[in-house]
Amino acid sequence: MLYFYNGSAEEGRKAAKKLYDIGPVQEMPFDELPYVQLNSMMNQASGHGGRKYMKGVTIQPKLTVKTAQAFVAAMAESLKDDPAFMVTGGQFEYFSKKTIASVPLESSAFAGRGTGRECLLVATYLDPALDEKARDTIRQWSQVLSQTTPTAEHGGEGSDAFVAGYTNYDPEPKTAELAFGANYARLREVKRKYDPENLWNKWYPIEPAASTTQ
Repeated sequence: MLYFYNGSAEEGRKAAKKLYDIGPVQEMPFDELPYVQLNSMMNQASGHGGRKYMKGVTIQPKLTVKTAQAFVAAMAESLKDDPAFMVTGGQFEYFSKKTIASVPLESSAFAGRGTGRECLLVATYLDPALDEKARDTIRQWSQVLSQTTPTAEHGGEGSDAFVAGYTNYDPEPKTAELAFGANYARLREVKRKYDPENLWNKWYPIEPAASTTQ
């Protein structure tokens, strides 16, 4: 578990008392760090070389025991006979979205102003022959999560629409309409005005709105 607290180490331990109470606990040096150092802690796992496949899933705000157990079981079953995946698993993000949700949805293109929790499923390996297996494995875990807990299917705000996934996390993008939610229609108008030929058409391409002139 990577735990971050914006404050002193003593205050951080008090805020995470429930985690420490689970025990036993083995922790790395826990102290105040400059942001640059903090932001580089995952560099080793994300460095150049090797092969990486990842997929993002947004789940309901509270991760249930049932969902956690199903995910761990699926992960163990996939990896027990094949140690080739060096760093493989799921990263569940838990941080307050209060400030994100406080900004009106229509104030920007970003449609992720809901209360969902991002989960990043990752497979890291060396052999290109494992590409297909890595994709199948991560997709299977994504299905396990979606079968045991509600997952977001559209952008929006609040608990009714808890976001259609953080788009940077998914190499298999959903449609732009799902990614931008209620903002998509307005974005199509902007696209028609500034890029009617659809020059910028990669990843989550926005279809220009039809011209109103005859």
